[in-house]
Amino acid sequence: MVVGSLVFPLTVHIIIFSLFQSKRGEVKAAVSHAISVGYRFIDTAYGYGNEKEVGAGIREKIADGTVSRDEIFLASKVLSTSYIPGIYHKSISYNN
Repeated sequence: MVVGSLVFPLTVHIIIFSLFQSKRGEVKAAVSHAISVGYRFIDTAYGYGNEKEVGAGIREKIADGTVSRDEIFLASKVLSTSYIPGIYHKSISYNN
């Protein structure tokens, strides 16, 4: 797997598993499988509405010993319309 390096000491996998337009109910299994076959960079966003399933898939692979949390790079985004007071905090909160 190819990796890149930034200015600070962080190695980031550049083969990315994106969950854009994933079907609800299929995301947990997709993330779990992706990690099983070697993906370590998971891309999601608040607007995709699948954060809970993404987390469940990651937790499953941590629990079965496939990976540790420090091996996973998770990228998420907020919509530009989310920068409104009250909405921004909901979009980045852990329990949405």
